[in-house]
Amino acid sequence: MKNALALVAVVVVAAAGASTATASPARAGATFCQDAAVFGHGSNLLALPPATLKSDYGKFKTLATTMVPQAPSSIRTDLKSVFTFDLGLFSELSKVGWSFAKIPKSVLAQWAVAGPKLKPASDAVIGYIDAKCGLKLVKP
Repeated sequence: MKNALALVAVVVVAAAGASTATASPARAGATFCQDAAVFGHGSNLLALPPATLKSDYGKFKTLATTMVPQAPSSIRTDLKSVFTFDLGLFSELSKVGWSFAKIPKSVLAQWAVAGPKLKPASDAVIGYIDAKCGLKLVKP
């Protein structure tokens, strides 16, 4: 379970980004980097209160719609995969009152299989963010 969760939420809201529809390519890249933040900045998903998880889910859904189109083509598919996995996790948490302890074992088993398969995509996104945005993220 911890390994699957370590792969979760590689990218988290720093601030909701501007739409790329009106942004220049340079602006879109800057906005992408502004929106990208280190997940492991001290927050542990397992320790966050339900209200925080619920709030983060709303922000995360917004970021999924803004960051994926802003992402360079070299990582866009990987970023979409990461967001899809993470949004699925948040969705499951929303169904059980934001408590990891209440997530069905069958779902945890699915995450245990799917999480490690996400590692190459996660590593690609982290590598890009490290190189282009100047963030030094730890790969799970």
